[in-house]
Amino acid sequence: MNKVDTRPAASRPKPQIDSFFDLSLDLLCIANTQGRFVRLSRSWECVLGYPLADLMAASFLDFVHPDDQANTLSVLQAHADGERVSNFINRYRASDGQYHSLAWRASTVDGDGLIFAVARDVTDEHQVLHDLAEERARLRAVMDSIADLVFIKDRDFRYIGCNRPFEAFTGHAEHDLVGGDDFDFFPTDEAHSFRQNDSAMLRSMAPRRNEEWLTYPDGHKRLFDTQKVPLRDVFGQVMGLVGVSRDITEQAQLRGEVDFLGAMVNHSREAVYCLSPSQDFAITYANRATCALLGLSRREILSSPLTRFDPTMTRDWLDRVWMRIKSSDHPVLIETQLRAADGKFVPVEISASRLHHEDEEYVVGWLHDISSRQAAEQQLREREALYRASIEATIDGFWQVDSGGRIVDANSAYARLSGYSVAELCTMRIHDLEAAENGLDTEKRISLIAAQGALLFESQHRRKDGSIWEVEVNVLHSDLSGGRFFVYLRDLRRRRRADTLLKVRLHLAEVGRRGDMDGLLHEVTLAAQRLTASTTGFFQFTDAGNFNDDLPDICGEALRCGRPVIRNAEQAMGEDGSLHRLMVLPVVDETGFAAVIGVGDKASDYDDADVAILLELADIARDIANWVRAEQARQSLSAALAQTAHQWSVAMENFEGGIAVLDKDRRLLRGNAAFFSLTASSIDRIGTVMRGLAGNVAAVDVWFAADTLEIVLEADDPANPSHRPLEVRTASIRDVDGAGQGVVLSLYDLTRLREQERRLEQTIGELTRSNAELERFGQVAAHDLQEPTRRQVLFAQLLQRKLAGILDDESRQYLDFLISDALRMRDMVRALNVYHQAGQSVRPPECVDLDRVVADVLATLAAEIDGSHAQLCVSALGETRGERSRLHLLFVNLVSNALKFRRPGMAPRIAVSAEDCGDQVLLSVVDNGIGIPEEYRGDLFTLFRRLGSEAGLGSTGMGLAQCRRIVEDLGGRIWIEGNEQDGSTVKFTLPRL
Repeated sequence: MNKVDTRPAASRPKPQIDSFFDLSLDLLCIANTQGRFVRLSRSWECVLGYPLADLMAASFLDFVHPDDQANTLSVLQAHADGERVSNFINRYRASDGQYHSLAWRASTVDGDGLIFAVARDVTDEHQVLHDLAEERARLRAVMDSIADLVFIKDRDFRYIGCNRPFEAFTGHAEHDLVGGDDFDFFPTDEAHSFRQNDSAMLRSMAPRRNEEWLTYPDGHKRLFDTQKVPLRDVFGQVMGLVGVSRDITEQAQLRGEVDFLGAMVNHSREAVYCLSPSQDFAITYANRATCALLGLSRREILSSPLTRFDPTMTRDWLDRVWMRIKSSDHPVLIETQLRAADGKFVPVEISASRLHHEDEEYVVGWLHDISSRQAAEQQLREREALYRASIEATIDGFWQVDSGGRIVDANSAYARLSGYSVAELCTMRIHDLEAAENGLDTEKRISLIAAQGALLFESQHRRKDGSIWEVEVNVLHSDLSGGRFFVYLRDLRRRRRADTLLKVRLHLAEVGRRGDMDGLLHEVTLAAQRLTASTTGFFQFTDAGNFNDDLPDICGEALRCGRPVIRNAEQAMGEDGSLHRLMVLPVVDETGFAAVIGVGDKASDYDDADVAILLELADIARDIANWVRAEQARQSLSAALAQTAHQWSVAMENFEGGIAVLDKDRRLLRGNAAFFSLTASSIDRIGTVMRGLAGNVAAVDVWFAADTLEIVLEADDPANPSHRPLEVRTASIRDVDGAGQGVVLSLYDLTRLREQERRLEQTIGELTRSNAELERFGQVAAHDLQEPTRRQVLFAQLLQRKLAGILDDESRQYLDFLISDALRMRDMVRALNVYHQAGQSVRPPECVDLDRVVADVLATLAAEIDGSHAQLCVSALGETRGERSRLHLLFVNLVSNALKFRRPGMAPRIAVSAEDCGDQVLLSVVDNGIGIPEEYRGDLFTLFRRLGSEAGLGSTGMGLAQCRRIVEDLGGRIWIEGNEQDGSTVKFTLPRL
């Protein structure tokens, strides 16, 4: 059996203790009862930073925090008395001056008086616990400062914490609540409700909000808004829940009142609105009536600016109205029109007031649909206007009189007759104007009319100037407004005059129907003299050019001023002292003054009554004269229309094809013989509805659908009744407004035209074959004649050299003529061959850069240009579509001609330019050469055509002919013009790309 080492620790084998002390991470120490370390582990150096020797050289209390020394000595004493030390914490100073918290555990003092102890650095843990304590204190302070009820429960729904308001609500302290659940402190039904909400929140693991009625200890209930969220630990695990309850009893009551008022406003028949000036006057509220008024949903209306519904409301106008609203203690009323959803404008009256809510300014009010009111007001205005127009339109006077005989209304006609103004008449009574009755008689007559309801009688009225005039009075009584009398008053003298003028009108109309204009004017003059009691009279049209010499100058005055002119006795005294009264009136027509009518030598002065008579006579004469002229014009127009109709009929009958006229109802109105022949019908078809040429109704629809139409019906077409090819053309007949009134239908027999087209195609074919043969002939002539002409020249020259010493002068001259003509024939054959090649295109057209072509041409002719000291100016020419080799030949011919035909002693100046002309380019080659007379310019483009001046220059007359063939083959044209330098300008066109 093993023996137990009973030796003191200090005397135990040292290697074992050293290994233990060296390997431990905790702070190991052996201390004596005198307060000094006997041995320390190396971990002390790591924690406190002192060498072990320094720690063991001093009392360990020298390293303990002064605040902890007393407590340390107390624990040391208790340890010496046999108590074990466990989890005692004090603070030791490190070498850097900082203090470390050490947690101690020590054994009892052994027999040697030594203490074996283990310490652990718990500085960080201690700091964490300290921070947690402070955080808990702060959290408690925050929770207690919250007026709402805050509570915390674990997963078993038991309280683990709450704030002071919750304690006050439940009547229990926190320590009484902790560990209990809702069933311990609340009525059962409330506790069940709380438990259901808590369980639902923990199942969803999401915040939950609900309203709950809670009962206070005194029994009264309050409504709380409770929000609960899960409570999680540092690992995210749910530990319970946290709840916050806010008393919303007053808020709920206020909200209920607001909801009640909102429901009342929303269901109000008045359209109520609210808008925000700070949000560009956007609508922030609209009730149902507003939505119904505008025909939109609330969602469509809200946030919309007011200008959406009334575009005339500019921002400046709204700002001005807003200033009015803010400065007014009463609602501001505005009438406008708002555009509804259907696009129609609804007239409304807007009431606008200022409202301040939550630091925001609003405009609130109502909208009234005033369509009915405006309609009623418009109807009232129309009735008032109709009443006023009715009484003002009549030439008779009018009163409205109350039951006391006071005039309450009068028209302007009576004001003119009486000389009073309408305002003056409305302050007078009947007896003020009656000349035949006194006030008592007037009262009796009023009573009689009120009893009978109406009365017609004659009386006399007094004018403002005191004169008396006879009047016919027609009175109607009404119970309106306590009894009203409607009185119509007619000037008897004017009525009698009207009767007379009516008879005159009937007589003059009879004269006018006979068409006798002179007789009409004579009768008008006699009537004017008779009705005005004058002895002289005249009537003359102004379009006669001048007036008779015996007419006075008063006529010119009347025409100039455009009104009647009167000269009575004191104004028209003659040189012999006799009195000549005159009155002249201009007669007005649509085009100005048409005539003058006048009377004179009346026994008394002319007055307004005479003017009125003459005015009416003038109107009668004008109307009848215009009728006579219109009748004469109508007869003339009828004759012209008859002539036109005859000419139209002749033209239709002589028309080569068939022609017919249909009205808008598709009835056949007219048709010529050719039409009936081509449609296999007869003249009996006139007046019937057209159903196509052969009963095809759809064809007629097509005729009327288009303004113009051209179709061809072949001989075998079922819709063609003529069995010959027909061309059908239609043209719409429209009135001045563009409305369709019918169709003109024309038919053309294409038989002869088809035959002509066949013959033309045959002729074109023959010409094509002939041109091909001529082309082959030209090719053969241009190619095969070269060899004979070359041999002719060759042998003629050989003969000339061989016989040079034998021939006499005449023979040599003949031989020279032979050689010269042979050379000329050779050149012409060569030129003909070039001309033939110029007309042949060996490749398809391509894009050609004309600037590069001209550059190559100038390089080709460099020797001739240098030799003649020519000056050339070439502008940008662009591109064209053609064949490069042919265009090269074209410019070579034109530039070489300009170099060749220059003026003696003058350097050639040549300019090449281009000008855009739409889809073509116009090119010009200008020189200062010898020029070409205008009469020869057109002929120079034909084969072998030369000017006389060209004979000595070696020209064959083929160059311009080649140019014309090249240009025309490319789709252009070429011509020659003169220029300011007396030279020539060759212009030609080529197609652009």
